[in-house]
Amino acid sequence: MKWYIEIATIVFATLFIVSQVTPRDNTQETILIPLFQQLNDIHKDINKSITQMQALKSSQESLNQIILQQQKEIQSLHAQLSKFNQSLVELGHSLNTTAQRTEFKLMELEQIMEYANEDINSILRKINKDKNQTLPVSEREIYENGVAFMNLHIEEELKKIFPKAKIITSDIVYIAPPIENIDKLEIFINWTKIPGLKYKVELNDCDDFAWRLYSESKTHYSLLALGVAYSKNHAFNIILFKINSTNQLGVYIIEPQTGSIFPFTKTLPEYYRKIEYIFL
Repeated sequence: MKWYIEIATIVFATLFIVSQVTPRDNTQETILIPLFQQLNDIHKDINKSITQMQALKSSQESLNQIILQQQKEIQSLHAQLSKFNQSLVELGHSLNTTAQRTEFKLMELEQIMEYANEDINSILRKINKDKNQTLPVSEREIYENGVAFMNLHIEEELKKIFPKAKIITSDIVYIAPPIENIDKLEIFINWTKIPGLKYKVELNDCDDFAWRLYSESKTHYSLLALGVAYSKNHAFNIILFKINSTNQLGVYIIEPQTGSIFPFTKTLPEYYRKIEYIFL
C-alpha cells in the first residue's frame, strides 16, 4: 500500500516541476494530460485497495469474534461434560453404598429371623400349655368365600402400595379371606393370647410379637395371606383381604400387641405407612 502512495507522490511532484520550468505549449499539455489521467486512475486504485483492506480487516475482526465465541462455547461444553462425569462418579458411589447398606440390612434381618424362629418355638410351647388346644376357627371357616392368588400377583399388589419395600414371599399360593371374615380372624388372634404377652425391650418387643402371630397363622392356616412388615422403627403384621366381588385385594394392618385390625390408609402414623420389608 505504501509504495503506491510513494510512486504517486513522486510522479505528481515531477509533473508539477516540469510544468513550472518548461515553457507551456500544446505539446506539453498533450503529454501531461494522459499522465494526470493515469495518476488519477492510480489514485482511484489506491482508494479501492484501501476500502478492500478495511473491509477485509472488518471481516477478520468479525471472524475473530466468532472464533472467540465458539471457543467460549466449547469451554462451557467441556465444563458441563466434566460436571456430568463427576455426577456419574458420585451416582456410582451412591449406588454402591446403597447396595452395601441393603445387603447389610438383609443379613441383619436374616439373623433376626433365625433368632426369632428359635425364640418363637419356645414361647409357643409355653403358650400352648396355658390355652385351650381346640382351634376356635377352622381353616375352612377362615378361607370360606376367599380367593387364591399366586405369589407374583401378591407381590405386584403390594408394590403398588409400598413401592420402596423389599417383598419376600415364601409360598407360591396364598388365600385372601373375604373381609366379612375379619371377626373370625380377631377370634383367632385373641385365642393365641399373643396380645396379652408382656412387652420387654429386646426380649419381647414389636418384632417378637409380629413373628409369633405369623408363626401361629402358618401353623394353623398355612396359606393365609398374612405376613410380617418392618418399617424404620416398628414391626407388625399385615394381611390381604378380598374386599369385593371382583376379587380386589385390600391391605389391612394387624397390631399383634393389641390384636387390633384396621385398613391401611395414608393417614396412619408413619411407622405403619413407610414399610421397608414385608415377609409373607
